[in-house]
Amino acid sequence: MFILIEEYEGNDEVVARIPELQAEGFGATEIQAINELKAFVGELYQDLASTPNENLGRLLLQSKLILQGVAGQIDDIPDAALVAIHTAPKDAAEEGFPTPSAAALQNAKRILLEIRRISNLDIDVYPGPDGEIALDIAPPPPMNSRSVILLCESDGSAFCSLNIDGINRNKRYASTETIPDDFLIEVLSDLENRRG
Repeated sequence: MFILIEEYEGNDEVVARIPELQAEGFGATEIQAINELKAFVGELYQDLASTPNENLGRLLLQSKLILQGVAGQIDDIPDAALVAIHTAPKDAAEEGFPTPSAAALQNAKRILLEIRRISNLDIDVYPGPDGEIALDIAPPPPMNSRSVILLCESDGSAFCSLNIDGINRNKRYASTETIPDDFLIEVLSDLENRRG
């Protein structure tokens, strides 16, 4: 988690932000803005910690999980993609989709952590209409004509679809135990290299 400091020409106010939490602090100096931000985050943490998860919407639940991860109360959660895996069952219910199985959630988490070891590409995670968990890996513009979507199915299988400049390559996996395999590693490496 990082703090973004914004200063605008002609404006005497400094803004300190934590984008993952959608939290802001304002002040005449950078230190004042950071102190206000810290106070806000402290109050937010106290409010969220005392509220049951089922009473929180998706964004507030994600903020709670991020803050608990930073505080050391849960493992492996500060990553926004991991938070999205954790909240996927609730997100699926809100969309009217079937709840992803424990196998889909566990496989998505394991694969995400493996991908993080070999790639710094952004990964968007969301539930699908058939109970699957999608790991949507797409580099930033101008490379948005390239992407990888990996679907972790509820039956423990997976499907990987690669699109590079309109050319599609697909691979189906009966089991996710071998993912990431040479196919996915090659694809991720290609996306990283083309990102420059």
